[in-house]
Order: sequence, then structure tokens, then C-alpha cells
Amino acid sequence: MNQGVIAIGAHPDDIELGCGASLAKLAKEGFDIFAIVLSNGSKGNPFNQNRIKETSQALSMLGVNKTFFLDFEDTKLALSLCEIIISLEICLKDISSHSNIARIYTMFEEDRHQDHRAIFDASIVAFRTVAQILCYETPSSSTYFNPKVFERIDEIFLEKKIEALKNHKSQMHRNYMSENFIRSVAIFRGQQAGFPLSEGFIPYKMVL
Repeated sequence: MNQGVIAIGAHPDDIELGCGASLAKLAKEGFDIFAIVLSNGSKGNPFNQNRIKETSQALSMLGVNKTFFLDFEDTKLALSLCEIIISLEICLKDISSHSNIARIYTMFEEDRHQDHRAIFDASIVAFRTVAQILCYETPSSSTYFNPKVFERIDEIFLEKKIEALKNHKSQMHRNYMSENFIRSVAIFRGQQAGFPLSEGFIPYKMVL
């Protein structure tokens, strides 16, 4: 079976923002890429766009082979933690039947958004058998986010991330969706790691 990775997001656009360039790089290297989105992001949709369609198109551009869309209530994921764990375990069992999952990308434990923290809590239980669990960065995690693991990315993968995020027309009013913001984060994390461009991660578990 091919090596694979799974990325989990609470809302449409979380995965693309946090690890989009890394997923594009891994897809290019031949990894199977899977995504799990836990809610439809209805509370952050002022223009009533189809956010599931937006993220489907974005993730496809990044090389995601299959996306699982779950229907938990936006902003209240912590109230369904047990159900989310079971759902993630079911997804993992399905994916593992045809791909060897080597790594999980999930959300950060100290993110200030309650849904993001709930995803972390669910992930470390549901994916406890996976060798590597990395937490990615989002705009709501930056105050506390101090990465120790870095994925070196080339310009082509950063461009794919930027282009993929343009599918999120419902979110274009947000400053953190701008190309300048996305590029500045990649440059800053790259400087920390000693490369021109990078995405940073905090390891929860790293078996080598």
C-alpha cells in the first residue's frame, strides 16, 4: 500500500491555511492525501456561500485524494467530542484499508478557537496508533504557536496554497486570506528553519 497522510480541520479552509503547501508537496512525492472536515463552517459564512464546495475545490487543487465531510455543529464541536472520536476512528479504518497512514495533521492544543481545541483532543485519541501527529498553525493559534518541526516548501507549493485559498470566496474579507499574509507566514517560518519558505508544526507525537 502507498504511504498516506490525513489532515483534519474543524471548518472549511482550516487545512488549506495550516498545511496546504505541505500537502501539495507530499502529493507531488506520491503520498496518498486524505482530508476530514468536521463542520460546514456555517457560523463564519456571512455571504451564504457553499463552503463545502469551496473547500472541495481547494483541497482538490492541493492533491487531496478523498475528503470526508462530517456534519457536526459549527462552534460547538466540544459538545460532541465522543461522537467525533468515533467518526474519526471510522474514517481511519476506511482509509487504512487501502493506504498506510504515516502521519496526521491536526489542530493546535492551545488555539483560541474552541472548535480547534476540540479537534486536537479528538485527534490524539482517534489516531493514537499513527506514528506521527503534527499540529498545524492557523491565524487563531499564532499567539501561542512555537513550531519545532518545519516542512521546507518550494515556491511552486506556496503558489498552489495561495491559489487553492482563492476558492474560499466566502472568506475573502478576512485579512489572513490575503496573499501577502500567507506569504509572510511562510517566509517567517522559513527564516526560523533556515530556508526561504516553510510551514511550521508542533509535534504531539513523532515516531521515527
